[in-house]
Amino acid sequence: MTSFDSFLQKRRVREHHYGIIMIITAYILSMLMLLIGSDLINGVKFSAAGVEKAEEETEESDISPMLGYSYYSNSRYILHDELLNPYKIKDYAAGADSGPLVVEEEQEINTLWFLGTEMNDEQFDRLMLEAGEILEHIAAKKERLAKSEAKELVEAAAKAKEEAKEDKEKVYAVKVASYNKAITVTEEDVKMLERITQAEAAGEDMKGKILIVNVILNRVASEEFPDTVKKVIFQKNDDGDYQFSPVKSGKYWKVKVTQETKKAVQRALEGEDYSKGALYFMARKYAKTKNAKWFDENLQRLFKHGGHEFFK
Repeated sequence: MTSFDSFLQKRRVREHHYGIIMIITAYILSMLMLLIGSDLINGVKFSAAGVEKAEEETEESDISPMLGYSYYSNSRYILHDELLNPYKIKDYAAGADSGPLVVEEEQEINTLWFLGTEMNDEQFDRLMLEAGEILEHIAAKKERLAKSEAKELVEAAAKAKEEAKEDKEKVYAVKVASYNKAITVTEEDVKMLERITQAEAAGEDMKGKILIVNVILNRVASEEFPDTVKKVIFQKNDDGDYQFSPVKSGKYWKVKVTQETKKAVQRALEGEDYSKGALYFMARKYAKTKNAKWFDENLQRLFKHGGHEFFK
C-alpha cells in the first residue's frame, strides 16, 4: 500500500471519487498561490479579468517631473502627487487650471480622447513641451502687437496734429496783379478758397472759377476789406448777413471740392488774373431784386462771364 493509499484510507475517502477531485483542486490552488505570491513581489499587474504580467518593467526614468505622469507601454498615463508637478500644469481633461495636482486615487488619462491617436511617452512629452512654447510665443506676440499698434496710433495722431499745425502756419506770398500788391496766404486759406469757389462756381468753367478766387484776393489786397482770406470770406454786411451767400446758407460747409476747383485756385494763386480789379460779383438770376438794384446803382459793372457779373 502506498503512502497516498494509506492517506486516503485514513481519511476514508478512497471509495469516494469526489474526494480525490477536491484534494487535487486544493493542490493546484496551493501551487497557484505560491506563484501569485512570487509575481506580486516581482511587479505583477492585476485586472478584473484575471492576472496579467506587466509587458515591461516601469523604470524611474519613465516619470516626467514636469507633467507628473507615469508612462506605460500601452500609452496610458497615471497622475502622481504634487511633488512631480510643481508648475501647475493645466488639467486638459477638466478644462480648467487645477493648480498643483493632488490625486488621492490614481487616475488614468489616455491621449486617444483628444489627439485621435495614442502616443508613446517621448512623443507625448515632446508634444506638451512644444504646445507650451507655442502658447507662450502666441501670448508674447499678441502683447508685442498690442503695444506696437498703440504706439503707432499715438505716433500717427501726433504726426497728423503736427502736419495740421504746419499746414496752418505755412505761408505763401501771393502777388495780386490787379493791385500790384503781395499778400500772405496759408494752407488753411487755400482750403477755404477751394470751398468758397466750389460753392459759388460749381457750374462754371475754369475761367469762371479762377475769377471767384481773383475777387477774394483783390479784397484782401484792397484797403476797403479785411486783410486775410478767412476774414474776407466770413465778413458780414451792415445787416449782419454774410457777404457770400453760400456761407449764409451753409452750402459752404457741405460741398465736395473737385480737382478742377483745386486747380483753378492754384492757378489764381500763381498769378492768373482775369478780374480787372473786380471786388464784387453777382448771379443776377438768383439775386433778390433789392440786392441787384444796389449793385447797379452803387458799383461799376466791369463784365460778365458765365452766370456771374463782376463789379468794382
